[in-house]
Amino acid sequence: RSVELNGYTAALREQYIGNAMAQHYQFLPHLFGLYPQSHTLISQLVAAEELAPLGTPMLIEDGYRVTQVELFALLCRLADELLFRQISWIKKLPFFCELSIEDYTRLLSATWQELILLACLTVYSAQVLGDLANVTDKYTPSDDELQ
Repeated sequence: RSVELNGYTAALREQYIGNAMAQHYQFLPHLFGLYPQSHTLISQLVAAEELAPLGTPMLIEDGYRVTQVELFALLCRLADELLFRQISWIKKLPFFCELSIEDYTRLLSATWQELILLACLTVYSAQVLGDLANVTDKYTPSDDELQ
């Protein structure tokens, strides 16, 4: 038995409640009202997501002043990790084997900025808006850097 709630079936929604990925997708009720054949694809796409915390260390001791070089190096390492995770995600897509190198490259180059920003604001928000914000707060540009 299923109940229609806000355009999606509660019975279908229940299969996603309680798993580790549910919290990141709880605000997407329209996903649960799709055609039944779409549920397999949606499940595969969600399973391809890397939800483990970022491995780039972003903890700095209290009182330590971060330099411009250190901050830039940290941001580069973070961008490298996020881009690596995005490439890994694309390779886990169920239709990846059907993509040509040209399509794969086009997909990556056309979407990397938006997907990394979206990941930073959703999946990795605690680290980016918390830990990274604490690091950037410990950086004060010198007068030379401001000119």
